[in-house]
Amino acid sequence: MRADVIADVLPETPAVAREDGETDLMVLWPLVTLVGFLLLTGVVIAMGTHSTSRYEAEKRTATAPRARHAAESASAPVSA
Repeated sequence: MRADVIADVLPETPAVAREDGETDLMVLWPLVTLVGFLLLTGVVIAMGTHSTSRYEAEKRTATAPRARHAAESASAPVSA
């Protein structure tokens, strides 16, 4: 592609001119892709961490009363 065709398609995109007159837009899109990938990976990790901690807290609260109840019933005298 020629630089003027690229400038018509993406006029707001800054391009770095090289000595031969071509532009270095090829470097821009992989960089944008990499930054987007890293940001989305961070969002997924943050959501997974929050979800896991919420799940573990719910699991602890769900099992804690049963353990206490089982200990009380085990120490209660058995009537015959």
